[in-house]
Amino acid sequence: MSSDSESDSSTDSYHSSARKKFKYDWDSVARKTAQRQLEHGVKKIPPKFVAEPTTLAWLQKFATKRTSDRVEIRIEDIFPWLSNPDWDSLVDLEDAGVKQVKQALRQAEDMESSLDTFLSCVKDRLGRLRRTLKDIAIKSYFPLLSDDVLAMIFEFAAMPLSQATGDVYDNKTPSNIARVSRRFRAVALKLPRLWRYIDITSDVKAISTRSSVAGPILEVFVRSTKSIEENEREERNLELYSFLGRIAPLSSRITFLRLDLSPATEEKFFKKLQNAKKLASLSFPFLHELELNYTKVQTDLRNIHFYRGWKIPSLKVMKARNVIPEFRSESVLEEITDFHLTLDEERRGAWKFEGIMKLLSSLSSVKLLDLFLHGEVVSKRFNCNEQVSLPTVERLKTAFPEMLIDTAQSFCQRLETPFKMHWILEIHIEEEMSSWYSSRIDQFFTAGSFKYLRGYNGYNMLSSRLKEMDIIFRNDFVKDDCDTLTAVSQEIPNLERLTVTYETVTKQLRRFELKDCKGKVERMMEGLKEGFEERLGVENPHFVIEGSEVEA
Repeated sequence: MSSDSESDSSTDSYHSSARKKFKYDWDSVARKTAQRQLEHGVKKIPPKFVAEPTTLAWLQKFATKRTSDRVEIRIEDIFPWLSNPDWDSLVDLEDAGVKQVKQALRQAEDMESSLDTFLSCVKDRLGRLRRTLKDIAIKSYFPLLSDDVLAMIFEFAAMPLSQATGDVYDNKTPSNIARVSRRFRAVALKLPRLWRYIDITSDVKAISTRSSVAGPILEVFVRSTKSIEENEREERNLELYSFLGRIAPLSSRITFLRLDLSPATEEKFFKKLQNAKKLASLSFPFLHELELNYTKVQTDLRNIHFYRGWKIPSLKVMKARNVIPEFRSESVLEEITDFHLTLDEERRGAWKFEGIMKLLSSLSSVKLLDLFLHGEVVSKRFNCNEQVSLPTVERLKTAFPEMLIDTAQSFCQRLETPFKMHWILEIHIEEEMSSWYSSRIDQFFTAGSFKYLRGYNGYNMLSSRLKEMDIIFRNDFVKDDCDTLTAVSQEIPNLERLTVTYETVTKQLRRFELKDCKGKVERMMEGLKEGFEERLGVENPHFVIEGSEVEA
């Protein structure tokens, strides 16, 4: 036992020493061979593995020794030169000794060759096994899933937009799922909601048939083309017109409709609609959401509101970009509860505030109001006498990029939303006038915004229900902002949360939030101002101040 132990110890010591002194590149032969084949255009052939070559005798004996207790022969007896690094110095310097060294050399060379081949084969098989497992594992897992679980997976895979990237919907997904296997097809065809999405390249008839039992669930998308050549415009116009004609018979089953259109490049489509009386008077009894997304609107087209005569009694959500919606029936706008308006491109000159205010005055039921008015495409000055009151608004979002702050203030003062509980305000202050204008930010919350309710008796401030305020500046944070925001908070007596974001910040603070700040904003802002030099450097881009930690 002691000799075995000493021998093993000697062997371990040798291997440890060998590893430290020599680093054999096991991939060198395979890499050089692959490079030569690549240079000569030779297709890679998987290496062959012969089970019992003479060069693997050592491996067989080694394995036998390791797996059988009955074999008494030891590895150091078979290959003494392998276990004893000084073996060659102990050989007699005679013919017999020379033969022993030659034999040991051949064995070592055979081992090296075998290991190269063995390693190459193992790597090849490893890659093949991994690929095979990846393929068969998926197929073996799915039979274990119930139809209900498969249904959830399929419906998620067929979503129109990716939540992570916002990629455009691929209308081929449901069809691809149905072609995987008989079971997949059977499950997919039992899911009418899987077949509810239609775009301009869809097989409308097939989708209509497969979703018919579910009633009004169809969602229709007309996506814009990122770039279109002059010679492709005619085809695009015909596709649009044909598509509207194909979905017209399904109008009673459509709940969502999004139209991405470019009037300047799709002029013929709009002109065709002038004579299409059937398409001008469509009825969408279950249409819940309508999205009109216009680009390249520099045109004099009169039929840009081709949807004006549609009957849409169930419409609740309206999103409009670069178009001020018009409907023959006033009740359409009156029933909307969620409205979004974006104006970021000019249309025959600047957008007029008169038209914007007239539109807003019709939204008598709106609860969520989102307005994005770019200062470069709307009137420079607010020269409108219209006063709009929307007492149903609960959440207001207003963004005025590149707009003069006086213009933005005048607009907000003319738009009364007395019962809003959450307001997101985005403003841009010119850098050369930032200190003077920032001191007047509180005027967004005075005059027209916070005056007595018309027709109300008693002292009812329009800020009484505002509890959450988000202000987004397109400027860097400056110390004087603390005083400005304190003045703002004094106009909002029930404010519970204030979040301030500096969207284009390059240094100092980027975002801070005051939580549970009712009656404590002034004290919290004083602490913020005191710590300006110490805490608001680049390493503190965002932090939260809890009102529970501040004495009122």
